[in-house]
Amino acid sequence: MPSDPNKTNQSFFSQHSLGYLKSSPDGHYLAAAHQNNHYIELLNFDNSSGSITYSKSVSTSFDYAYGLEFSSTGQFLYASKRSGSGISELWQFDLNEIDPAPNSIMLNQAGSTFTNQGGALQLAPDGKIYYTVKNSDYLHSISSPDEKGLNCDFILNALYLNGKKARIGLPNIMSSYIVMPEIECDFLCLGNETLFSCGDKDVTDVQWNFGDPNSGVLNEAVGANVMHVFSNAGSFNVSMTITKNGITETIEKEITINPSPEINIDDQLYICNDPYVILDAYNEGATYEWSNETYESSIEASIAGNYSVTVTNEHGCLTNKEVEVFDGCDNNSVYLPSAFSPNGDGANDVLYVRGSQIETLDFSVYNRFGELVFNTKDQSIGWDGEYKGIAVNNEVFAANLFVTFSNGEQKHLQGDVTLVR
Repeated sequence: MPSDPNKTNQSFFSQHSLGYLKSSPDGHYLAAAHQNNHYIELLNFDNSSGSITYSKSVSTSFDYAYGLEFSSTGQFLYASKRSGSGISELWQFDLNEIDPAPNSIMLNQAGSTFTNQGGALQLAPDGKIYYTVKNSDYLHSISSPDEKGLNCDFILNALYLNGKKARIGLPNIMSSYIVMPEIECDFLCLGNETLFSCGDKDVTDVQWNFGDPNSGVLNEAVGANVMHVFSNAGSFNVSMTITKNGITETIEKEITINPSPEINIDDQLYICNDPYVILDAYNEGATYEWSNETYESSIEASIAGNYSVTVTNEHGCLTNKEVEVFDGCDNNSVYLPSAFSPNGDGANDVLYVRGSQIETLDFSVYNRFGELVFNTKDQSIGWDGEYKGIAVNNEVFAANLFVTFSNGEQKHLQGDVTLVR
């Protein structure tokens, strides 16, 4: 092993060492098997300068180390060896471990030992790693190389060689040439521009389908980095068709677009016949940050001016809202809060219809079963959160409001009202 990890111009290998040297699919690492010296090491590789530096030892006591291969993500390293007894073994190392050796897993278990010399390992275009053992009639395989431990699904005698015998070598293919990129995405909130990218520099053509037919012609795009605004929240099957090294392949990924908070506050409100107006941004499970450094779901605005709030929901999606509050009364205004909290603390305990120039109104509240739990035709009478004399529990109710203003204009409002005690 190198005596000085900071030097790049030194020899890492003994003169008579045998064993494979493999690069990781992302090109950042090299793994070296030292058969005669019985160890495996991991090396850093600088793509820009070509310099090699020591990273860490994978195993310092790996008898007759020979074949090596990285999983497609580069997290796992697979190694073959033949012990002094002549029995071949196949092992998995987790390179995310500071010291991979103590938690390494031997895969040729449960009677699947090899009595001939274990040879090369090679990642194939089908995503599997194949393993050859000298004089075998079969190739063995690792079906899911990126799964930890025995979940990687080692299969003995996976591929019959049609009467031919395996040797200790396999065709050497650069893994970066055959490993296809994954779909990368960010900003998964409704209303945002969701960013999609393909970071593989060897890809020459990228075509996207976002699985969002309601977006019309915007459902498709071309390019390594594209953006899309989804038409609604929910699950979407996004596909990326790429051409890499002359091979065209379609990669799919299911993503979830999370709902963003809805803030049901008018852009302009008036302090009319009341000492204040309530700005209510309630969303279940959300956090709030108002411009006046308040962190509750609602505030009482008693001074004319500009107010703003940022609401962040449980998915990390946020919505911003700016509201302008005026002194005096607007001609024909009506406002229905989206939440109230009848807990007896004196703040927002009663659900009132607020507004100006209201001549008549008919305000009804229904529970989730469609039962009428409250009705009033008097603006001065609000709902205290009781039904048939009993306080109801936290719930979302449906509100229906008809208003006629003094000049004869009419308005109909519908929406949800959340009761929170």
